[in-house]
Amino acid sequence: SPFWPVSKTQMSNRPHYKDFIIENRWGKIIINGPLLSIVDENVLLALTSIAVNTKSNNIKTSLSNLCKLLCKSRGANQYASIIQSLTRLGQVSVVINIYDQESVEKKISSINFGSIISGNIDPDSTSIDITLNSYFLDQYLGKLSTSIDLGTRAKLNSDVAKALHRFLSTHKKFEYPFNIETLCEAINLNTNQGMNMVRLVLRKAFAELKRIGFAEGKFTNDGKIFFEKFQ
Repeated sequence: SPFWPVSKTQMSNRPHYKDFIIENRWGKIIINGPLLSIVDENVLLALTSIAVNTKSNNIKTSLSNLCKLLCKSRGANQYASIIQSLTRLGQVSVVINIYDQESVEKKISSINFGSIISGNIDPDSTSIDITLNSYFLDQYLGKLSTSIDLGTRAKLNSDVAKALHRFLSTHKKFEYPFNIETLCEAINLNTNQGMNMVRLVLRKAFAELKRIGFAEGKFTNDGKIFFEKFQ
């Protein structure tokens, strides 16, 4: 995922990445553009839910409708926030190298590239005309938008809890515990803050997920993490 849980300080002073690489055994993402946050992912998921329902990657909607999908009150501040997310998403270009899972040498099976979205906004009518990258819609965003309940996600307060919700929503069940480093990599959680702080942040996120009746996360005796989904 090209989205990060970020602090308010980072939100107001976002770094711009040049050939920033995220890599794991499934593939490699090369990102150019401003840092994308969980707030930006919220907006993108709302767009993709429209795209999946209309079966089109060209979306004609409004800021008011996006607020409704995001479970946010309509108003100038929320409209401005959504517009900022849309323009950031349009600035980001991504190259995705997918690895052949049957090869042990990270053999690339496909290369996909482009901006995440393009489009325009009419500030007077608040109408939006957006085109989603067709690869993202078909291979990545479509799967997420059909598995993630935006209403449930909106009940979560922290970015880390929302990132975990995204990760857990794409899995039906969990039979084995995760190494803490593996989980942090999956949700782009910064581990430079030290593992004691990482565990504290995760415990708070686990409590949020349990509070809304979605899932429970527990640390095992050997320091790993096990999840049980409730829904």
